[in-house]
Amino acid sequence: MSLLKDAISERIADFQVVPGQSASAKCHFDEAFPGFEGHFPNLPIVPAVCLMQLIHILADKCLGKTTCIACIKHLKCKMPVMANQTVCAKLSISQDFSVQAELTTIQGDSIANVKLLLE
Repeated sequence: MSLLKDAISERIADFQVVPGQSASAKCHFDEAFPGFEGHFPNLPIVPAVCLMQLIHILADKCLGKTTCIACIKHLKCKMPVMANQTVCAKLSISQDFSVQAELTTIQGDSIANVKLLLE
């Protein structure tokens, strides 16, 4: 696994799954998260690629197998994720491996909406 994938996996908590159908979890991005290195100096923001990786990790856990992202159909980031912020992720997976995910803050504010296709 990659450094960032490992770091995200280690931060996942409260994982719940309906195998092959849906998953939810929380991920706390503390100040030690390696994705903050250089992104951005004195203003640590979680890179969008790390949010995509979180969704991919949860989808693989839900499916019980390793997949690849074939296509990102939609990605709309509505607010940045800063250091020491927790992201709540909810996703559903259809039989054709389409994933629809919503990322929110603990308070329920929308962070991002994502649709992707796995293979």
